[in-house]
Amino acid sequence: MLPGKGQQGFTMPGCLTWSGVVLGQTNSTQSAFGPIFLLVVTLCWLAIFTYLVVFIARRYKRCLPDQALVVSGRVGGDAAHKVLLGGGAFVYPVIQDYSYLSLKPVKASVVGDVQPGGEGSAERVVVRVTAAVGTEKEQLETAAMRLIGLPEAEVLGLVEEALTQAVASSVWGLGDDVGRAEIEDAVGGRLADALAKLGMIVLSCAVECPSRVRFEKVDQTLTAEV
Repeated sequence: MLPGKGQQGFTMPGCLTWSGVVLGQTNSTQSAFGPIFLLVVTLCWLAIFTYLVVFIARRYKRCLPDQALVVSGRVGGDAAHKVLLGGGAFVYPVIQDYSYLSLKPVKASVVGDVQPGGEGSAERVVVRVTAAVGTEKEQLETAAMRLIGLPEAEVLGLVEEALTQAVASSVWGLGDDVGRAEIEDAVGGRLADALAKLGMIVLSCAVECPSRVRFEKVDQTLTAEV
């Protein structure tokens, strides 16, 4: 009941009254709620921003100078993957995946015994090569299909196998009285053709043998030298 004439309104401590209506309590509650609400909204936006920064940082993949980045999945067009040499790329979750392709050189060697002039004691011939993934676009795409996911030891095994076949199909068919240069050219050419199927190239090919060797009655058993 509102106070009548001669009646005094009930006054709560710390509140203003007008004809018995409490005003101060409502105003103080609103003034306290405003800063808290603003603080909560600010913290939410800060959390969202931090999450986005961390998410982008984790999904942006960079490659070292001796690596190529292979992004597979939905990469645009009809391509199954794209290969990036240097720099980096953002890898979308769920629809894309990534791998690294090593560009480090691989060294392999093959040892064989030859018999100069077809008589006398056998001479040892060692063929040493250094190979690596090529940096041309076609070579990188071929290597991405053939070598991605293979450990370094298995890649070395492929190079050694190719070298063994190159030596067996070229050196032993060179004929009589050939020298080191002829052997290197023959092996290097055959090996380059074999490694091209892996997206690799021959960086160097060296032969250790007598200066002039007549390949006749040769023991063609080859051994990969670790």
